[in-house]
Amino acid sequence: MSRPEITPELAAKILPGSFPGDLGIELVAISDAEVHGRLAVDRRHLHPGGYVHGGVWVAFGDTVAAWGTFRHVREGQDFTTAELKANVFAAGRDGDVLTALGIPLHVGRRTHTWEVKVHKRRPPGGAVRMHADRARARALPGRVTARGVRARAGARSAATAQRGQATNGSCGCKRPIAGNSQPLGAFPRR
Repeated sequence: MSRPEITPELAAKILPGSFPGDLGIELVAISDAEVHGRLAVDRRHLHPGGYVHGGVWVAFGDTVAAWGTFRHVREGQDFTTAELKANVFAAGRDGDVLTALGIPLHVGRRTHTWEVKVHKRRPPGGAVRMHADRARARALPGRVTARGVRARAGARSAATAQRGQATNGSCGCKRPIAGNSQPLGAFPRR
């Protein structure tokens, strides 16, 4: 499913007054295959030490992944971030311009996984790599694992279940799951 009406112009209308809008996050370009965002760093983005706060990196990457997800879900369908991980390889400072490229690693009926790479324009240039697993709120009946992916009966091998680990096919990492896929909670239905 694709929603070509999700455009930078729509984002410019919707973002003001929201958390990403207050941070100054801009959607620059979007297609089904990628999303581009921009953030001009100023004093509000810095922690007391003078570098970009970790929450800003995460909010920027999550916002870019969210717009990509909007492009792939039916109108009126809700979703939320199920998991997000960020690695910062270089610090950002006042005056830097951060650019982000989001690429879908998995676009499924119930979950999406996006990789967002954030770069800054000021030399020497750094990068932040993020994985954002997105799950739609209405699409999570049943169990939710620590990675936010709906667990199905028999979806994991017996050996994996004995180890108490799940494998995320998009990045191949293995993460322990408390109590072998115990429910973490459910999203309320609207």
